Amino acid sequence: MMPAIQDFERRLNILHQVEPILENAIMTLNKVVDMTGTLPAPMAAPPPAPKPEPAPIAPATPDIGTLKALLAQAQGQQAVAPAAAPVAEEEP
Repeated sequence: MMPAIQDFERRLNILHQVEPILENAIMTLNKVVDMTGTLPAPMAAPPPAPKPEPAPIAPATPDIGTLKALLAQAQGQQAVAPAAAPVAEEEP
């Protein structure tokens, strides 16, 4: 069977024209598909986000009534409560 195939190829001149093209295509595909030594590098962790600076703390304005009460308590006296608005009482 081989002589018949060789005779057919010779008559059509197939092998001599196609063989170099096929060999080149196969070699190129082998290079493209070759995956040896191409493992991806491990992903590096992203750098940590910068810490925001804390906002400056504004000094609290003390309540004058509270300061007077603390001062009187420290001096051993009874603290004077700040004046409150009068509450109207309902009669039954």
